[in-house]
Amino acid sequence: MIGLSSEHLSELLGDIKSHDSENAEDDSSASHLLIIDCRSFLVHNDSHIIHSINVFCPAFLRRRNGNKPFLKTLFTDSKIRDRLSSDYYLHIILYEDHDLTSDSIAFYIARCLREEAGIKYIYYLEGGYTHFRTHYPIFCTNTPQPKFLKSIRTKCYNNRSRLSDTSNIHTWPFRSKNTDFSKPSTPKTLKIYEDLPHFLFDDQNEPAELLPYLFLGNECHASSRKTLMNLGITAVLNVSKACPNHFEQDFNYKRIPISDSKCDDITRVIDEALNFIDKIKEDCNGKVLVHCRAGISRSATICIAYLIKTKRLRMEEAYEFVKARRSLISPNFNFMAQLIEFEDQVFSKNKQNLHRN
Repeated sequence: MIGLSSEHLSELLGDIKSHDSENAEDDSSASHLLIIDCRSFLVHNDSHIIHSINVFCPAFLRRRNGNKPFLKTLFTDSKIRDRLSSDYYLHIILYEDHDLTSDSIAFYIARCLREEAGIKYIYYLEGGYTHFRTHYPIFCTNTPQPKFLKSIRTKCYNNRSRLSDTSNIHTWPFRSKNTDFSKPSTPKTLKIYEDLPHFLFDDQNEPAELLPYLFLGNECHASSRKTLMNLGITAVLNVSKACPNHFEQDFNYKRIPISDSKCDDITRVIDEALNFIDKIKEDCNGKVLVHCRAGISRSATICIAYLIKTKRLRMEEAYEFVKARRSLISPNFNFMAQLIEFEDQVFSKNKQNLHRN
């Protein structure tokens, strides 16, 4: 690979910015420049160079396929794969956090570009993202750092026995056990408390944006036409049994009825739900709101599953990512156990596909 200085990259990005300001109706000025962020999805989402895409392959996946890279596995967007194969890009630039080392993922991705797409000239950013952001922060995004939590997997396994108790099937209580009642809470008062609409305790006025095209919310959010319009939502995935589809004339709706219980098998509908999200994203270039009644368990589980499958996140990472953006999510233990199984299926399927290729 050929080293590219931060100054040179800033000039390329500056040319794009200048071109965009002069040609407001032409948004394709950056299309011939491919900047690849080789860091993990979570780090990329926290902050990255503008116009960059995230391409990451964990070490265990590289080991599983004998360290042989496959274009289709690394670049899931067919449009980008087609452009790579047609020599569309004028500059292809890879970067990591710091300068490259002998085991950098960037070398793995570069080898894939050479062997499968025939790319001859590939650049890497000297000094990495850390150096570039220090000198040219104007060309970097900046979003809140996710608050990492303790491992969920151990909690889930340790609490499988609780699945027989329907009063305690969630990973954490929806609300604090401390109340304003003068007497200690009894099962009866708690039952009344839990029967109140969950959105009364939801301090997020709008759905949480997980990805530019994926939002997570509750019944209240889904019932507000103004909220949906302001966010540019074009489709609604309703994973409840009782919540109505309020604006069927205005938005693309899909209902997948799921019960928030210790018995329902959410894995039976995950593929259907995820395919709907991808269809709206790819075919319509739209945005999807995923919701259930409270936006806490069922819809959160679907969104976590989507991140596991499409971003190759481990279940704990996907959970932490969503939790950082919608703090009151709490998939029940049944769903958490199923997410672990789904994660195993996803990575096992990746392994099979790699060997098949």
